[in-house]
Amino acid sequence: MDELKTVNLTNTTESPIHILAKNEEGTIENVVVAPLDVVAVSAATLQIGGVKQFLDEKKLKQISDAEAKKIKKEHDGVLTTDDE
Repeated sequence: MDELKTVNLTNTTESPIHILAKNEEGTIENVVVAPLDVVAVSAATLQIGGVKQFLDEKKLKQISDAEAKKIKKEHDGVLTTDDE
């Protein structure tokens, strides 16, 4: 039942975080959380030991849908800004 529920995670570090998680079909997928980005993952992902550790160390942060939308909009704006 937890697998159907999704949660939003954001990366608070300066490096991407890779999470190997099992999806609904039972295959392993690599979830990449870029710095200051947001990804939606199944709630079951929170039970993975490494994810728990990153949450405890505050390298990953679970956020609400409203926060996720705001951060995603800011992140997309940074990626499309012309640096020249």
